[in-house]
Amino acid sequence: MAIATDNSAAVFETATLSFTVGNGTNRLLVVAIIGDTSDNITAATYGIQSMTLIAKNQVPSVRYCYLYYLINPTSGTANIAVIGYAFPCFEVASYTGVKQDVPDSSNSVTGTGVTTKTASTTVVSSNCWLMSLVGTNNVSSGTISAGAGSFLRAVDSDGRQGLLDSNGTVGTGSQSLITNIAASANVSMIIASFAPAITNQGNMFQLF
Repeated sequence: MAIATDNSAAVFETATLSFTVGNGTNRLLVVAIIGDTSDNITAATYGIQSMTLIAKNQVPSVRYCYLYYLINPTSGTANIAVIGYAFPCFEVASYTGVKQDVPDSSNSVTGTGVTTKTASTTVVSSNCWLMSLVGTNNVSSGTISAGAGSFLRAVDSDGRQGLLDSNGTVGTGSQSLITNIAASANVSMIIASFAPAITNQGNMFQLF
């Protein structure tokens, strides 16, 4: 089964978002959160479902960033809530056709005073998609955009933090997403790969 996009959204400096997940099979929800200068975000939820933290890191000298995921989010509309900080920025995307398991791989990177940044991870499974948080040092940085082989799936209203994905399958081994920044900035990226769901072909018998 191939991975496909379902829905996406972003919010600026608010801790909740009403979000609709479609009724496709093998669903995945990914939330990229940019918080405060203190590491105070403790959880993220979708309705009554708790999300799992992939990784967190800090935009150098500025804000903490968190990448969460949820396997098999309930289809329909529910609130995504960020716990621990009242004014986060966050981006969210839902997908279908994803293996109902932990991420295939993940990695975190940061940069200081850059206008482009690459996040790489070592992909294990075939036909994975990549997803990555991008966070910058907000006021002093320029807006972000997707680099080669990357797609800006969701971006908040000030244009300085977002969620990238590969918008298609990638190979195994080291694979990357790239963000470009309109002005020199400190930046954080947290990247993960997710494998496609395995289609049950059933048992095949041959009679002689």
